Amino acid sequence: MPLLKLMVSEQFQMFIRSLGLPIEALLKRANIPNVLWKGHLELSSADYLRLFQELDKETTDQQLLEFSQIEHLHSFIPPFFAALSSRNGKEALERFATYKQLVGPVKVALDPTSDRLNIHFSFLSGQGELPRFAILNEQLLLISLLRSGTKDATIKPLRIESPFSYGKELKAYIGIEPRWSERNCLVFSRQDLEKAFYTQNNPMLEYLEPELKRRLQSFSIAETFTELLQKELFTVIPSGQCSLKTVSRSFGMSPRNLQRKLAEEDTTFNEQVQLTKKGLAERYLSETTLPTIDVAYLLGYTESSSFARAFKNWTGKTISDVRKA
Repeated sequence: MPLLKLMVSEQFQMFIRSLGLPIEALLKRANIPNVLWKGHLELSSADYLRLFQELDKETTDQQLLEFSQIEHLHSFIPPFFAALSSRNGKEALERFATYKQLVGPVKVALDPTSDRLNIHFSFLSGQGELPRFAILNEQLLLISLLRSGTKDATIKPLRIESPFSYGKELKAYIGIEPRWSERNCLVFSRQDLEKAFYTQNNPMLEYLEPELKRRLQSFSIAETFTELLQKELFTVIPSGQCSLKTVSRSFGMSPRNLQRKLAEEDTTFNEQVQLTKKGLAERYLSETTLPTIDVAYLLGYTESSSFARAFKNWTGKTISDVRKA
């Protein structure tokens, strides 16, 4: 499963902290490197699941409710803004379902009938069950989306179900009695979904939607951690700063965690260093006129002979073969 880049702007971080949620501690407990200074986190599905589980332990129902209000989130999260800019609830939920995976590994399944729309949430990778925080957050978020868009606070679902409990605050907000069920479900009437959105914003959609579609397309071919590491190695190997310790620090994680992530993708740090050196060597030898000794130096070799042996092991070719070609 590719890594997902979650944008966590400074303003979004401030919002999370304003709810009393210790974001740094949550990341640490979920064993996720704290690189918030980058303005984004690169998370695997397993990382997300651990973060959901930690949020589940940490949040109160009041915090969950505040975190699920679309008006608090749409300015930080473009897919939510696009949903809020739609013509009506039906269109908004379709956009939400389409672009949700840009925000987190949650699949939103829409099942329309003649008079209602059934909505189900599941873990995008198909592995593991979404915890209480994730399910209830999604359900509350969609209720908030419809109420905010229509400016009709009386909109409530026809049915809401999950295998989790709903506290008094959540029940009061939802407006109906939730049901227990092994399978989560949220149902809205077609009549409510056809109500016009006061927040409709066609000019903003014309700007946002092409970018969201581009991101969605690129997400299907998103980089794995190994690919991210290769990009970093292409940068640091010529500078000589390519030790496991140094590279791990650039990813904001310990050497052990970096090796664990690579093991999950059936590779090792040393293997990726050798593959990257091979790629750089082929590029330098075929596309530049750098002397062999300079190429060797850029790849961390002090002698041409050592580099020549390594190159023969990598490619089965001699340096002369490549230079002649």
